[in-house]
Amino acid sequence: MPDYRQFINRTAIAGDNGDIVSNYHWELIIDRWPEAIYYPGDKVFKTRLTNVTPPLTTLDHQIHDINIMGFHIKQPGDIDYSGSIQGDFQDYVDQSVQAIFLDWAMKCQDPESRLGLRKRLLIMDCTLFQFDRANNPIKQWQCFAGMYKQHSSGEAFAGENTPGGKIGFSVDFEHVVPKLLNV
Repeated sequence: MPDYRQFINRTAIAGDNGDIVSNYHWELIIDRWPEAIYYPGDKVFKTRLTNVTPPLTTLDHQIHDINIMGFHIKQPGDIDYSGSIQGDFQDYVDQSVQAIFLDWAMKCQDPESRLGLRKRLLIMDCTLFQFDRANNPIKQWQCFAGMYKQHSSGEAFAGENTPGGKIGFSVDFEHVVPKLLNV
């Protein structure tokens, strides 16, 4: 009789005492900032970025389904490697973060003339890294040709003393390359 469920033991479940992946050790590195867009510098950008959702959290494989005489034959199809990064910044009264996204939006299309700058002046490339507890990179997402999609202004006035300045954003990328770095 086979030994069923032999994997259920403390050592196996604990992953031989390996580290669990954490979601709070990460860094977003700007490889190419849009030429025409205001940039306050890495110090402001990195220290005010409070969270990021990686692109391609789901890879969608478009499988080809061919029907031959009533039999469904499955063939590998296309995987969409475009994706977006969403996240939040905490802005300060200098409004540096607000200025980034407002400038980017207006240069994509001016609200008065409805004209915009050329694409090559408006796209960014970046790499998002995830690290283990010892600060070793374990995963990366290389993101190419990112375009401003949207941002929230963080303005919600209240009758009480509550902090403001939370700026949400989304950037869409034409191509994203995910890579595991520790396997």
